[in-house]
Amino acid sequence: MEQSSTQPAERRAQTICLLILTAIAVGFTLSVLKGVLVPFVLALFFSMTVTPVMDFLQRRFRLHRGASIFATGLLGLGVLLGFGGVVAAGLAEISSKSDDYVFQIKTMTEEFNGSVTEFVKDSSFIPKSVQADILEKNRTETLTSFIPAMARETMSWTVNSGLTLVSRGFLVMIFMMFLIAGYRPAAANAPPTLKVEVRNKVKEYMRVKLMVSALTGILTFSILRIIGVDLALVFGLAAFFLNFIPSVGSIIAMVLPLPVVLLADDLSLASKLMALGLPGLVQFSVGNILEPKLLGDSLDLNPIVVLLSLIFWGFLWGPVGMLLSVPITAVIKFLLERSPLTRPVAAILSDQPSG
Repeated sequence: MEQSSTQPAERRAQTICLLILTAIAVGFTLSVLKGVLVPFVLALFFSMTVTPVMDFLQRRFRLHRGASIFATGLLGLGVLLGFGGVVAAGLAEISSKSDDYVFQIKTMTEEFNGSVTEFVKDSSFIPKSVQADILEKNRTETLTSFIPAMARETMSWTVNSGLTLVSRGFLVMIFMMFLIAGYRPAAANAPPTLKVEVRNKVKEYMRVKLMVSALTGILTFSILRIIGVDLALVFGLAAFFLNFIPSVGSIIAMVLPLPVVLLADDLSLASKLMALGLPGLVQFSVGNILEPKLLGDSLDLNPIVVLLSLIFWGFLWGPVGMLLSVPITAVIKFLLERSPLTRPVAAILSDQPSG
Protein backbone atom coordinates (compact mmCIF):
# COMPACT_ATOMS: atom_id res chain seq x y z
CA MET A 1 0.00 0.00 0.00
CA GLU A 2 2.80 2.37 0.90
CA GLN A 3 4.65 1.47 -2.30
CA SER A 4 1.60 2.27 -4.46
CA SER A 5 1.21 5.68 -2.81
CA THR A 6 4.83 6.64 -3.45
CA GLN A 7 4.73 5.72 -7.13
CA PRO A 8 2.76 8.82 -8.28
CA ALA A 9 5.08 11.10 -6.31
CA GLU A 10 8.16 9.46 -7.84
CA ARG A 11 6.63 9.66 -11.30
CA ARG A 12 5.84 13.34 -10.78
CA ALA A 13 9.39 14.05 -9.59
CA GLN A 14 10.81 12.23 -12.62
CA THR A 15 8.57 14.25 -14.92
CA ILE A 16 9.67 17.53 -13.34
CA CYS A 17 13.34 16.57 -13.65
CA LEU A 18 12.86 15.60 -17.29
CA LEU A 19 11.11 18.91 -17.99
CA ILE A 20 13.97 20.84 -16.38
CA LEU A 21 16.59 18.91 -18.37
CA THR A 22 14.58 19.38 -21.54
CA ALA A 23 14.29 23.13 -20.93
CA ILE A 24 18.07 23.39 -20.41
CA ALA A 25 18.76 21.41 -23.59
CA VAL A 26 16.29 23.48 -25.60
CA GLY A 27 17.76 26.73 -24.29
CA PHE A 28 21.28 25.61 -25.21
CA THR A 29 20.11 24.60 -28.69
CA LEU A 30 18.32 27.91 -29.22
CA SER A 31 21.46 29.81 -28.22
CA VAL A 32 23.80 27.78 -30.44
CA LEU A 33 21.54 27.87 -33.51
CA LYS A 34 20.40 31.51 -33.16
CA GLY A 35 22.15 32.47 -36.41
CA VAL A 36 19.62 30.36 -38.31
CA LEU A 37 16.68 30.30 -35.93
CA VAL A 38 16.37 34.08 -35.54
CA PRO A 39 15.83 34.73 -39.30
CA PHE A 40 13.51 31.71 -39.48
CA VAL A 41 11.35 32.88 -36.58
CA LEU A 42 11.24 36.40 -38.02
CA ALA A 43 10.16 34.96 -41.36
CA LEU A 44 7.58 32.75 -39.63
CA PHE A 45 5.94 35.66 -37.82
CA PHE A 46 6.15 37.91 -40.85
CA SER A 47 4.65 35.26 -43.15
CA MET A 48 1.70 34.92 -40.77
CA THR A 49 0.96 38.62 -41.27
CA VAL A 50 0.94 38.42 -45.09
CA THR A 51 -0.78 35.07 -45.67
CA PRO A 52 -4.22 36.66 -45.12
CA VAL A 53 -3.45 38.68 -48.25
CA MET A 54 -3.07 35.41 -50.18
CA ASP A 55 -6.39 34.16 -48.79
CA PHE A 56 -8.04 37.43 -49.80
CA LEU A 57 -6.68 37.26 -53.36
CA GLN A 58 -7.86 33.69 -53.81
CA ARG A 59 -11.28 34.33 -52.30
CA ARG A 60 -12.00 37.75 -53.79
CA PHE A 61 -10.35 37.69 -57.21
CA ARG A 62 -10.37 33.91 -57.77
CA LEU A 63 -6.63 33.89 -58.45
CA HIS A 64 -4.80 30.64 -58.94
CA ARG A 65 -2.77 29.56 -55.94
CA GLY A 66 0.52 30.08 -57.76
CA ALA A 67 -0.45 33.61 -58.80
CA SER A 68 -1.58 34.50 -55.29
CA ILE A 69 1.69 33.14 -53.84
CA PHE A 70 3.66 35.24 -56.33
CA ALA A 71 1.68 38.40 -55.56
CA THR A 72 1.92 37.85 -51.81
CA GLY A 73 5.65 37.18 -52.07
CA LEU A 74 6.15 40.39 -54.04
CA LEU A 75 4.18 42.31 -51.42
CA GLY A 76 6.21 40.85 -48.57
CA LEU A 77 9.47 41.47 -50.44
CA GLY A 78 8.49 45.07 -51.09
CA VAL A 79 7.58 45.65 -47.46
CA LEU A 80 10.88 44.15 -46.26
CA LEU A 81 12.93 46.16 -48.76
CA GLY A 82 11.10 49.37 -47.88
CA PHE A 83 11.54 48.73 -44.19
CA GLY A 84 15.21 47.89 -44.70
CA GLY A 85 15.66 51.16 -46.60
CA VAL A 86 14.12 53.15 -43.74
CA VAL A 87 16.36 51.39 -41.21
CA ALA A 88 19.42 52.03 -43.36
CA ALA A 89 18.50 55.72 -43.63
CA GLY A 90 18.18 55.96 -39.87
CA LEU A 91 21.55 54.28 -39.34
CA ALA A 92 23.18 56.62 -41.87
CA GLU A 93 21.73 59.59 -39.95
CA ILE A 94 23.24 58.29 -36.71
CA SER A 95 26.64 57.75 -38.35
CA SER A 96 26.69 61.22 -39.91
CA LYS A 97 25.90 63.03 -36.64
CA SER A 98 27.60 60.83 -34.07
CA ASP A 99 30.86 62.82 -34.07
CA ASP A 100 28.99 66.10 -33.52
CA TYR A 101 27.11 64.76 -30.51
CA VAL A 102 30.23 63.17 -29.02
CA PHE A 103 32.00 66.53 -29.37
CA GLN A 104 29.12 68.35 -27.66
CA ILE A 105 29.10 65.82 -24.81
CA LYS A 106 32.86 66.14 -24.42
CA THR A 107 32.59 69.95 -24.31
CA MET A 108 29.86 69.80 -21.66
CA THR A 109 31.82 67.37 -19.48
CA GLU A 110 34.94 69.52 -19.78
CA GLU A 111 32.94 72.54 -18.66
CA PHE A 112 31.57 70.52 -15.79
CA ASN A 113 35.12 69.47 -14.92
CA GLY A 114 36.24 73.08 -14.81
CA SER A 115 33.26 74.15 -12.72
CA VAL A 116 33.89 71.43 -10.15
CA THR A 117 37.59 72.34 -9.97
CA GLU A 118 36.82 76.01 -9.40
CA PHE A 119 34.21 75.12 -6.80
CA VAL A 120 36.71 72.98 -4.89
CA LYS A 121 39.38 75.71 -5.02
CA ASP A 122 37.04 78.48 -3.82
CA SER A 123 35.28 76.46 -1.11
CA SER A 124 36.24 77.52 2.39
CA PHE A 125 34.37 74.72 4.14
CA ILE A 126 36.39 71.96 2.40
CA PRO A 127 39.62 71.15 4.24
CA LYS A 128 42.83 71.91 2.38
CA SER A 129 43.96 68.30 2.54
CA VAL A 130 40.72 67.16 0.95
CA GLN A 131 40.96 69.89 -1.71
CA ALA A 132 44.47 68.80 -2.61
CA ASP A 133 43.43 65.17 -2.76
CA ILE A 134 40.51 65.96 -5.07
CA LEU A 135 42.57 68.15 -7.36
CA GLU A 136 45.45 65.69 -7.52
CA LYS A 137 43.32 62.71 -8.33
CA ASN A 138 41.23 64.83 -10.71
CA ARG A 139 38.26 62.55 -10.44
CA THR A 140 36.14 64.54 -12.86
CA GLU A 141 38.79 64.09 -15.56
CA THR A 142 37.82 60.44 -15.62
CA LEU A 143 34.25 61.58 -16.17
CA THR A 144 35.40 63.79 -19.05
CA SER A 145 36.88 60.84 -20.90
CA PHE A 146 34.31 58.24 -19.81
CA ILE A 147 31.05 59.89 -20.87
CA PRO A 148 32.05 60.65 -24.51
CA ALA A 149 33.49 57.13 -24.82
CA MET A 150 30.24 55.67 -23.48
CA ALA A 151 28.21 57.78 -25.93
CA ARG A 152 30.41 56.66 -28.82
CA GLU A 153 30.10 53.01 -27.80
CA THR A 154 26.31 53.31 -27.52
CA MET A 155 26.00 54.82 -31.01
CA SER A 156 28.36 52.19 -32.42
CA TRP A 157 26.33 49.38 -30.81
CA THR A 158 23.13 50.83 -32.25
CA VAL A 159 24.57 51.01 -35.76
CA ASN A 160 26.03 47.48 -35.56
CA SER A 161 22.75 46.03 -34.28
CA GLY A 162 20.84 47.70 -37.10
CA LEU A 163 23.32 46.50 -39.72
CA THR A 164 23.04 42.96 -38.37
CA LEU A 165 19.25 43.16 -38.63
CA VAL A 166 19.44 44.45 -42.21
CA SER A 167 22.03 41.85 -43.23
CA ARG A 168 19.75 39.06 -42.03
CA GLY A 169 16.93 40.42 -44.15
CA PHE A 170 18.02 38.37 -47.18
CA LEU A 171 17.84 35.13 -45.22
CA VAL A 172 14.49 36.21 -43.79
CA MET A 173 13.14 36.77 -47.31
CA ILE A 174 14.25 33.29 -48.43
CA PHE A 175 12.60 31.62 -45.44
CA MET A 176 9.49 33.72 -45.91
CA MET A 177 9.08 32.70 -49.57
CA PHE A 178 9.27 29.00 -48.64
CA LEU A 179 6.80 29.47 -45.79
CA ILE A 180 4.35 31.30 -48.03
CA ALA A 181 4.71 28.61 -50.72
CA GLY A 182 3.98 25.87 -48.17
CA TYR A 183 0.98 27.65 -46.66
CA ARG A 184 -2.35 25.84 -46.95
CA PRO A 185 -5.52 27.59 -45.76
CA ALA A 186 -7.82 25.58 -43.53
CA ALA A 187 -11.08 24.34 -44.98
CA ALA A 188 -14.13 26.44 -44.20
CA ASN A 189 -16.07 23.73 -42.34
CA ALA A 190 -13.09 21.86 -40.87
CA PRO A 191 -12.76 21.82 -37.06
CA PRO A 192 -9.90 24.05 -35.88
CA THR A 193 -6.71 22.12 -35.22
CA LEU A 194 -3.99 23.10 -32.76
CA LYS A 195 -1.85 24.44 -35.62
CA VAL A 196 -4.70 26.59 -36.92
CA GLU A 197 -5.51 27.94 -33.45
CA VAL A 198 -1.87 28.90 -32.82
CA ARG A 199 -1.62 30.51 -36.24
CA ASN A 200 -4.81 32.52 -35.71
CA LYS A 201 -3.61 33.79 -32.33
CA VAL A 202 -0.25 34.84 -33.75
CA LYS A 203 -1.92 36.42 -36.78
CA GLU A 204 -4.20 38.52 -34.62
CA TYR A 205 -1.40 39.61 -32.31
CA MET A 206 1.00 40.49 -35.14
CA ARG A 207 -1.69 42.33 -37.10
CA VAL A 208 -2.68 44.53 -34.16
CA LYS A 209 0.89 44.99 -32.93
CA LEU A 210 2.21 45.99 -36.33
CA MET A 211 -0.61 48.45 -36.79
CA VAL A 212 -0.25 50.17 -33.41
CA SER A 213 3.57 50.08 -33.58
CA ALA A 214 3.52 51.70 -37.02
CA LEU A 215 1.10 54.34 -35.73
CA THR A 216 3.36 55.01 -32.72
CA GLY A 217 6.46 55.29 -34.88
CA ILE A 218 4.85 57.56 -37.47
CA LEU A 219 3.38 59.90 -34.85
CA THR A 220 6.67 60.06 -32.93
CA PHE A 221 8.63 60.79 -36.10
CA SER A 222 6.12 63.42 -37.26
CA ILE A 223 6.08 65.25 -33.91
CA LEU A 224 9.86 65.36 -33.59
CA ARG A 225 10.33 66.34 -37.23
CA ILE A 226 7.84 69.22 -36.97
CA ILE A 227 9.51 70.49 -33.79
CA GLY A 228 12.92 70.25 -35.47
CA VAL A 229 14.64 67.58 -33.36
CA ASP A 230 17.63 65.83 -34.93
CA LEU A 231 17.49 62.06 -35.50
CA ALA A 232 13.68 62.17 -35.68
CA LEU A 233 13.68 59.21 -38.07
CA VAL A 234 15.84 57.20 -35.67
CA PHE A 235 13.53 57.90 -32.73
CA GLY A 236 10.50 57.03 -34.85
CA LEU A 237 12.07 53.68 -35.75
CA ALA A 238 12.99 53.11 -32.11
CA ALA A 239 9.39 53.81 -31.07
CA PHE A 240 8.19 51.29 -33.67
CA PHE A 241 10.53 48.52 -32.48
CA LEU A 242 10.22 49.24 -28.78
CA ASN A 243 6.43 49.16 -28.93
CA PHE A 244 6.76 45.37 -29.33
CA ILE A 245 8.25 45.28 -25.82
CA PRO A 246 5.43 45.81 -23.29
CA SER A 247 5.82 48.43 -20.56
CA VAL A 248 9.62 48.64 -20.67
CA GLY A 249 9.71 49.52 -24.37
CA SER A 250 7.47 52.57 -24.06
CA ILE A 251 9.56 53.94 -21.18
CA ILE A 252 12.78 53.53 -23.17
CA ALA A 253 11.17 55.15 -26.23
CA MET A 254 10.22 58.21 -24.16
CA VAL A 255 13.69 58.54 -22.61
CA LEU A 256 15.72 58.03 -25.80
CA PRO A 257 15.24 61.54 -27.29
CA LEU A 258 16.18 63.19 -23.96
CA PRO A 259 19.95 63.69 -24.60
CA VAL A 260 19.45 64.96 -28.15
CA VAL A 261 16.70 67.37 -27.08
CA LEU A 262 18.74 68.72 -24.18
CA LEU A 263 21.81 69.20 -26.39
CA ALA A 264 19.85 71.07 -29.08
CA ASP A 265 20.79 74.76 -28.71
CA ASP A 266 18.41 75.89 -31.45
CA LEU A 267 15.29 74.68 -29.62
CA SER A 268 13.39 76.84 -27.16
CA LEU A 269 12.31 75.60 -23.75
CA ALA A 270 8.72 75.18 -24.97
CA SER A 271 9.91 73.15 -27.97
CA LYS A 272 12.02 70.92 -25.74
CA LEU A 273 9.10 70.30 -23.41
CA MET A 274 6.85 69.42 -26.37
CA ALA A 275 9.53 67.15 -27.85
CA LEU A 276 9.64 65.22 -24.59
CA GLY A 277 5.97 65.37 -23.63
CA LEU A 278 4.09 64.76 -26.87
CA PRO A 279 5.80 61.43 -27.77
CA GLY A 280 5.16 60.34 -24.19
CA LEU A 281 1.49 61.21 -24.64
CA VAL A 282 1.43 59.12 -27.83
CA GLN A 283 3.02 56.17 -26.02
CA PHE A 284 0.52 56.44 -23.16
CA SER A 285 -2.52 56.73 -25.44
CA VAL A 286 -1.53 53.87 -27.72
CA GLY A 287 -0.25 51.56 -24.98
CA ASN A 288 -3.02 52.10 -22.43
CA ILE A 289 -6.10 52.91 -24.53
CA LEU A 290 -5.87 51.81 -28.16
CA GLU A 291 -3.83 48.61 -27.91
CA PRO A 292 -5.73 47.02 -24.97
CA LYS A 293 -8.99 47.77 -26.77
CA LEU A 294 -7.81 46.01 -29.94
CA LEU A 295 -5.95 43.10 -28.35
CA GLY A 296 -8.20 42.54 -25.35
CA ASP A 297 -7.07 39.64 -23.15
CA SER A 298 -5.87 37.46 -26.02
CA LEU A 299 -2.37 37.05 -24.56
CA ASP A 300 -3.33 36.69 -20.87
CA LEU A 301 0.28 36.83 -19.62
CA ASN A 302 1.34 37.86 -16.15
CA PRO A 303 3.37 41.12 -16.20
CA ILE A 304 6.19 39.44 -14.28
CA VAL A 305 6.23 36.63 -16.86
CA VAL A 306 6.43 39.24 -19.62
CA LEU A 307 9.45 40.85 -17.94
CA LEU A 308 11.18 37.50 -17.36
CA SER A 309 10.52 36.40 -20.93
CA LEU A 310 11.96 39.69 -22.14
CA ILE A 311 15.17 39.01 -20.18
CA PHE A 312 15.32 35.34 -21.21
CA TRP A 313 14.79 35.80 -24.95
CA GLY A 314 16.94 38.91 -24.98
CA PHE A 315 19.76 36.89 -23.42
CA LEU A 316 19.35 34.11 -26.00
CA TRP A 317 18.67 36.07 -29.21
CA GLY A 318 19.57 39.66 -28.45
CA PRO A 319 17.36 42.56 -29.64
CA VAL A 320 15.30 40.32 -31.95
CA GLY A 321 14.54 38.00 -29.06
CA MET A 322 13.33 40.95 -27.01
CA LEU A 323 10.99 42.01 -29.83
CA LEU A 324 9.53 38.51 -30.22
CA SER A 325 9.56 37.52 -26.53
CA VAL A 326 5.87 38.20 -25.91
CA PRO A 327 4.35 36.29 -28.88
CA ILE A 328 6.75 33.37 -28.37
CA THR A 329 5.84 33.15 -24.67
CA ALA A 330 2.13 33.45 -25.52
CA VAL A 331 2.42 30.54 -27.97
CA ILE A 332 4.28 28.45 -25.37
CA LYS A 333 1.57 29.19 -22.81
CA PHE A 334 -1.13 28.27 -25.32
CA LEU A 335 0.57 24.93 -26.03
CA LEU A 336 1.03 24.21 -22.32
CA GLU A 337 -2.71 24.69 -21.78
CA ARG A 338 -3.47 21.80 -24.13
CA SER A 339 -1.95 19.13 -21.89
CA PRO A 340 -3.30 18.26 -18.43
CA LEU A 341 0.27 17.58 -17.28
CA THR A 342 1.56 21.08 -18.15
CA ARG A 343 -1.66 23.01 -17.49
CA PRO A 344 -0.50 24.13 -13.99
CA VAL A 345 2.57 25.71 -15.60
CA ALA A 346 0.34 27.56 -18.04
CA ALA A 347 -1.75 28.80 -15.10
CA ILE A 348 1.40 30.25 -13.52
CA LEU A 349 2.18 32.11 -16.75
CA SER A 350 -1.37 33.42 -16.97
CA ASP A 351 -2.42 36.85 -15.78
CA GLN A 352 -5.21 35.13 -13.83
CA PRO A 353 -3.56 32.03 -12.31
CA SER A 354 -6.39 31.43 -9.88
CA GLY A 355 -8.72 30.82 -12.80
